[in-house]
Amino acid sequence: LNNLLKEISKTNNKTEIGKSHTMIIDSEDEYKYFGYTENMKQISIKKSDSTHHIGDFIDVTITD
Repeated sequence: LNNLLKEISKTNNKTEIGKSHTMIIDSEDEYKYFGYTENMKQISIKKSDSTHHIGDFIDVTITD
């Protein structure tokens, strides 16, 4: 059953590639920000030169 759930999630996640979403940052570590899109997909993004804070809404494009 767990393998089936993983396959379904993988297929659903692939449909998001290339789409743009608004993300709210809810945590971070040294290298990444973590948060949720407006449809409650949990995602992470690499930190870049721009500075964001927990609670910020940012526009993201899903790449992988």
